[in-house]
Amino acid sequence: AFGMSSRTLRRRLSQLGTSYSELMDKVRFQLAINLIQSKNLSNEAIANELGYSDAANFCKAFKKYKR
Repeated sequence: AFGMSSRTLRRRLSQLGTSYSELMDKVRFQLAINLIQSKNLSNEAIANELGYSDAANFCKAFKKYKR
């Protein structure tokens, strides 16, 4: 999608001081904030929307990220 190999993408992200997983965590956190503020969804629904396997994993990741 970016016109480069996954290895090149990882290398460029590393040069910027980040990684794919760190970017995904940031995006998921921001999406979670938006969903929490704009919709009356359960933790399970938000977890499902963001691709977590269950609400417990979502809550754990959310608490970890906001530290």
